[in-house]
Amino acid sequence: MIKHRNQAGFTLIEALIAMVVLAAGLAAIANLFVVAGSTTSVANKSSAATAQATEAMERLKAIPFLQLAAGGSVFPPPAAPPSCAAVCNDGVALNNCVRPGNFAMCKSVTAGAGVGVNGVGQVRTLWSVVTAETRNGAAGAAPSAYYITVQSDVIGPFGGNQFAAGGRSQALFSTLRVCTTAGCPGL
Repeated sequence: MIKHRNQAGFTLIEALIAMVVLAAGLAAIANLFVVAGSTTSVANKSSAATAQATEAMERLKAIPFLQLAAGGSVFPPPAAPPSCAAVCNDGVALNNCVRPGNFAMCKSVTAGAGVGVNGVGQVRTLWSVVTAETRNGAAGAAPSAYYITVQSDVIGPFGGNQFAAGGRSQALFSTLRVCTTAGCPGL
């Protein structure tokens, strides 16, 4: 009588199936890293746009009411190139572009030490100051309320401007500013 020993191990088919399953799992994990990297980039750019919009809004709130000037637009003209110069829209060097009569600025936002060479990129900030109310409705009367809108967007890949496909890095804030101090029109 011949005794048969149990054969232990894998067949060639089982080994091939295991490699296919492993390859599919590794491909899914690699895709996860790509998605996580692009999402992190978008989040950094969104944070930069939000910080620039917040800074511009706070500076606009700090301008005395009677010195505010109506004008500007948060929507760039369709023919505008998706670029950004490091100056205010009135040609003055970039130090504090948020001042009466100016309605745009562009800043280069860099990453922290050791984070990256290129940083976040160029952040374009546009704002508009619109007369919301004139006391007594008199023609030529000074406004007693302004509606202020600030929009920041990152220029370039994963940016929020209208020129980038799928732009997602944008911040938009608005507020109503009413004159309530002595010297206001109609008070």
